[in-house]
Order: sequence, then C-alpha cells, then structure tokens
Amino acid sequence: MEFKEAKEYIDGLSKYGSKLGLDNIKALLALLDNPEDKLNVIHVAGTNGKGSTIAFMGNILKKAGYKVGKYTSPVVFEYLEKYQINDKNIDEEAFVSLVSKVKKALEQMKEQDIQPTIFEVETAMAFEYFKSEKCDVVILETGMGGDMDATNVCHKVLASVLVSISLDHTSFLGDTIEEIAEHKAGIIKDGCPVVVMRQQENVMKVIREKALKCNSPVYLADSVDKKTGLAGEWQKYNAGVAVKVMEVLANEHSFKINDEHIDKGLVDVKWPGRFERILDNPCIIIDGAHNPDAAIRLRETIDAEYKDTKFVYIIGVLGDKDFDEVIKTMADRGEYIITITPPNARGLEADTLMEAVVKYNKKVQAAESIEKAYDIAINKLEDISGNKGILAFGSLSYLGEFKRICKEKGNDNRK
Repeated sequence: MEFKEAKEYIDGLSKYGSKLGLDNIKALLALLDNPEDKLNVIHVAGTNGKGSTIAFMGNILKKAGYKVGKYTSPVVFEYLEKYQINDKNIDEEAFVSLVSKVKKALEQMKEQDIQPTIFEVETAMAFEYFKSEKCDVVILETGMGGDMDATNVCHKVLASVLVSISLDHTSFLGDTIEEIAEHKAGIIKDGCPVVVMRQQENVMKVIREKALKCNSPVYLADSVDKKTGLAGEWQKYNAGVAVKVMEVLANEHSFKINDEHIDKGLVDVKWPGRFERILDNPCIIIDGAHNPDAAIRLRETIDAEYKDTKFVYIIGVLGDKDFDEVIKTMADRGEYIITITPPNARGLEADTLMEAVVKYNKKVQAAESIEKAYDIAINKLEDISGNKGILAFGSLSYLGEFKRICKEKGNDNRK
C-alpha cells in the first residue's frame, strides 16, 4: 500500500459520520492488543486552549529529555501533523504501516457488522503508533466532549487536564454550560490528579463534584507571569495550566522537570494557526477563533496588542458553530470584511455568512475562493492609511490553505 492509497482509505471512513460512545473503539483496540494500556497519558479536554496548552506541555517535557507523543485535532496544515513525537510528524512509511494493521482489524469487525468512525480509527492508530515508538508520555486531545470521546479509554492517566470550558457542540453536548462541563469532566479517572484552569464557578462546581466522586485531587491553575512564545494575553492562562501539570508530574510521578525546562519550554514553542503572524509586509495574522469564547479572546488581543491597526478581515466558519456571536464580537473592528466558504463538509456558504455579517458591518462581500479573498483583502489595504493588516480567522480548516496562498503571493520575510 502506498501513502496515497492509505490516506484515501482513511478519508473514506468519514462517510460513517461521528458519534459519541466507546464500544466500537474498545472493540477495535482489543483486536490491536490494547496499545493504550501501555501508554502514560496526559488527557486534555475543554472548549478553547487545548492545542496551545498541549504545545506548552509537550515542549517542556521535550526540554526535560522525555519522548513525547501528541495526538491533536483538527489539523491545520497537513494531515500527518495529527500524530507527532517531539514535534515531528509521523512519516508516510509509518503511517502506511499503521493503516495496513488497522485495516485488517476493521475487516474483522465488518464481519460482525461493526464499523468505527474515522475519529475512532485515527485514535486507535495514534495509540498503536505511540506504543510502537515507546513514548515516555503521550498527550491526548479530546475530539468532542470527554466522557464519550474516543480518547477516553486509557487507564494509565498521569493527569486529567481541563482548560477553558464554554458553549460549543451544543447539538451533541447539551445547551447549558453545566451540561457541557459534565461531559468534559468525564475524563476524570479514579484517584487521578485533575488540573483545572480557574474559570466560572458553575463550571468549577461540576468539576469538583466529579472529582470528589472519583476521589481525585484537584489543582487549580492560574495565569503565569512568564514570557511565552505564543502571542495573545490568554496564552498566559494556557501556560499556567501547563506549568501546574508539570508540578503534578514532578511531585506525584517523579518526573525530572526543573524551572529551566519550564522557562525554555514556554518560550521556545510553536503552535500554528493560533494568533500566528505569518507575514510582516503586509501584516497578516491568522487565528482559529471559531466560537464565542475564542472570539472574545481574539478581540481582547487585537484591542490590546494592535489597538492602532486597522484590519481587513477574512472570515470562514462552520455552519454548526455559533457564528453570529463570533461576528457580533469582532465585526466593528473590521475596516472591511470578506467571507469565504471553508473546505469542510460543515462549512457555511460565504453568501450566508455575508448576510449574517451585514447586521453588524455593512462593509462586507463574499469571495468565491480563498485565493480570491486574499486578492480582495490586499486591494482593500491600499485604501487604508496608517497601520493596517489582514486578520483571517474562524475555522481552522481553511487557514492552512490561506497561509500557503500568502506565502506564494506575499512578500514573506518571516521564513
């Protein structure tokens, strides 16, 4: 099997949709001899900040000399970034080998009329990859929720980590923040340390009650007064969670982590697509703010760090998100707004998004493609005096393509 064939096989599994539940992945993992049981895991759930917090933790652990596996989603620039060891993507040969092994197991399951979803299969592949590569620690990002998420099958969990929780995936997880918090808190294991970003009290109450039932100690994480390599004031909160997790690993699991590892790990870190300035001339920033809470944080950052900059926006969102609140938060700072359709089955049509934007900012138009949106934005910049730039935000699914276009057509001096 070649890489293209292997990737097409995995992509084909998307037709089975997504569903919450653990029976199918447990059956698949059993056929693979339960690789998840051989892993030491840090499990991360929450609405916003999971990826950045994982990046901080992974980099600190790498600085301390550990071999760190990371399983994250969604990907931004290329599929293989979903599976990383010490920040290096899985190579094509290893990916093909994994697909071949999992395919045999899936064929056995098909005989029993059991069909795992694409996320369940990818998660099983992650466990098998990290086991085969003998990772010291594996950091897992939940796909959706927590209790019924396919990642929630591990037993050797070093810490359950809960970052910022807000309304998202309401059709699956519930209409209230308490319901959503209950799903996220489902990753808490009996007697396992819980590290929680300090947040609103009704969320904290749900988490504390779950931890009490599990006899699990709770450690609150506040923001840190340290320099970080990721832009945005909120990253100090994500960094604070990472630092608290490192304290737990050192104190309760005898990990050899010192202040130098932490300081270097926080500064020398990269996490693409999260308030990332990809060009200087012109100034172009991309950010995966796709829900109301993330939009608030994005707005706070541009108001604090780019208060004198006039932005042309490019926005693309998924139709199942609360995009109206995102627009409401961001729209008035946009000198001009261009909407696009993300390359995702759930992508909202650019014309529909434009109609939603008009309620808050009438200087808006829909673009027929991401490349066309870039061209329009560059032209609009010529009509703006003073400090100016382009801010592309919303669904992560289009930011990789947008960054590629910027590199090809722009004056990139950030290589």
